[in-house]
Amino acid sequence: MEVENFFQLRFKVEKDRSKLDGVKLNRISREDYQMLLVEFEEKEVKEEIWECGDSKSLGPDEYTFKFIKNFW
Repeated sequence: MEVENFFQLRFKVEKDRSKLDGVKLNRISREDYQMLLVEFEEKEVKEEIWECGDSKSLGPDEYTFKFIKNFW
């Protein structure tokens, strides 16, 4: 019980987390938020990958888009 209370207090969601030391942060609209929750299709992912240059890399693992396209 004590452990559960600790973590509930530690990770509780604050109502207004849009300020950082008095700096007002922008928020996205409810419509944009809902759009981010929509599931995407494999076709959409493939189209985006094929638009990227072959020599580009997604991150530090250095796998290029050419590699991803070859093993799609």
